[in-house]
Amino acid sequence: MSCQEDHPAVSANHDSDRSCPDCNSNRVVTEWIDHRFPYGRGENAVELCARIPVRRCEECGDQFLDAEAEDLMHEAVCRHLGVMTPREVRDIRRQGGGLSRAEFARITRRGEATIGRWERGELIQNAAYDQLLYLLTFPENLIRLRQRAETLASPQSTATTCTRTAPDLAGRR
Repeated sequence: MSCQEDHPAVSANHDSDRSCPDCNSNRVVTEWIDHRFPYGRGENAVELCARIPVRRCEECGDQFLDAEAEDLMHEAVCRHLGVMTPREVRDIRRQGGGLSRAEFARITRRGEATIGRWERGELIQNAAYDQLLYLLTFPENLIRLRQRAETLASPQSTATTCTRTAPDLAGRR
C-alpha cells in the first residue's frame, strides 16, 4: 500500500452491482484513493493510511464509502497494532477443517459471540488472544486444543468436588 501517491485512479468500468444510496442509480464509478485517517487519542494518536475505494454516482454526483472501504481501513488498524485481520481470523477457523463458529469457540474456550465480533471486525482481539490465534495457524496446535477440549468435556475427566456445609465452615474459623 502506498500513501505517497497524490493522484487517484478512476476505474474505467461502472460498478453495475452497486447502486447509489441517494438516488438508487447503477451509474456508480469507483475511484481508488490513498486515504489518511487518525487512529487513537491524545499523545498516542497516529495517522494511518489505507488504499480505499470511493464510490461516485454519475447520476447525482454523490460520493460515498461502503463496507469494502471500512474493511480496508480496519485492516490498516490491525496492521498498525500488529494483530490478525478479521479475514485472517476467519481463515484459521475455515482452514481448521471448516469448523463452525460454535465448534471453534468450544475448542478455544472463547465465546461464540466474541469469535464472531473478531471475524466481522466489530472488535479487535488483544495481543494475548492474537498470540493464541497465531498459534492456531499451525494445524498441530489446533489438533491439540481440539483433543484437550474433548478430554475436558468427557464425563470421566470431571473432578469430584468437595463441598462443605455452612456449619463445617463456621466451625473452622
